[in-house]
Amino acid sequence: MNETQNPQTSKEEPAASPPTPPPIPPQNQAALDGAHEAEPQRAPQITVNVPQGTSTIEWLQLAANFGLAVIGVFAICIYGGQLRVMKEQTKIAQEQTALLHNQLVGTLGAILHFSKGASPEGVSIGLSNIHEASAKDVHINIELSQMAWPKLTQIGEPFHREYAPTSIEKERAFGQTIPIPWHFQFDQAGEGQWPGNRLTKFVGNFSYTNGIDDNRISDSFCFVWLPIITIVSKERSATYGDFHACEDIQATIERVLDEKERAFRETHPK
Repeated sequence: MNETQNPQTSKEEPAASPPTPPPIPPQNQAALDGAHEAEPQRAPQITVNVPQGTSTIEWLQLAANFGLAVIGVFAICIYGGQLRVMKEQTKIAQEQTALLHNQLVGTLGAILHFSKGASPEGVSIGLSNIHEASAKDVHINIELSQMAWPKLTQIGEPFHREYAPTSIEKERAFGQTIPIPWHFQFDQAGEGQWPGNRLTKFVGNFSYTNGIDDNRISDSFCFVWLPIITIVSKERSATYGDFHACEDIQATIERVLDEKERAFRETHPK
């Protein structure tokens, strides 16, 4: 006879829960936490497969690159040497060009010589060219003034003149006579004591281009006219006077006065 199971008794009873572990003492928990913190972090390991040998093609490529590098260095050295030679040749050519230019200017370029003179009517000036090229763009400035002797101070206002000849050619000198607007003591005759109490100062400048290049050449001058005087001594007769450089005028007058006094003592003994 089959036994009938009781449905109430056939239900499976739930499995029993695992026992709860006892709590970890605080001192042990602190030790565990410290151990986790102290555990170092390991870097990730990367594995690279490097070929154990170099093929013949790679060696040939390395050799070819090295050869090209050597050729490049050699080419740079050659280029540097050629560049230095070119610079030296350029410098020599420039120096030769400058030398030829200076020789051309010195041989053909206009050079003006200044001349001066005086007469009872006034003073005269002249500019003459000694080279083939014509002097261009010529400018001449003249100033005449009176000076008191012996103080050598200016009297009154100076007298100005300006001239601008278009050009001055070789063997065709420029000349001009300038009348003086006051009494000009040309010589000592009948004028009392030499050199008189008024002297004529002659100052000026001129400039021009040499006809070869645009370089401007200039010069200046300063003279004082001393009246003509003849001094006669027992031994000789000498004539003094003319234009004298401004910076030498004091010494020149004193020298002539000493000569005049010596000649007078010789010709008028006591």
